[in-house]
Amino acid sequence: PLRPLVAEAATALAEPRGVAIEIAAGDEAAVEGDRNQLFRVFANLIGNAAEAGAKRVRVEAAAAADMLVIAVSDDGTGMPDDVKDTLFTPFARSSRPGGSGLGLAIVREILRAHGGDILLAASGPKGTTFRLRLPLG
Repeated sequence: PLRPLVAEAATALAEPRGVAIEIAAGDEAAVEGDRNQLFRVFANLIGNAAEAGAKRVRVEAAAAADMLVIAVSDDGTGMPDDVKDTLFTPFARSSRPGGSGLGLAIVREILRAHGGDILLAASGPKGTTFRLRLPLG
């Protein structure tokens, strides 16, 4: 089930930093996969949002055919344009000082191993939205 998975990641990464999480997904929203690896996906996205100065992260999900489409949106500062082209390339560049440039590459690898994927839907000074797709559970 998606809701408790995201809530656990929020408790670990968002709440200690004062970031509010809104989960707009019904109790029936569930995905097929390794819980620990999928936790890592949401922990990375929520942690990145907090590091970008977000005060709010919204996770919403809807079924589309045999996939669950999940939008993870934040109200952080967004990312520089020069980072967007290599966002999912390991070690290419991080948008924050001290970052390894591995986080989103690992997220994509995990999602693809589960039969899904991730893309950057939007990013600008008012926030960032990633769109994830995972097989329905």
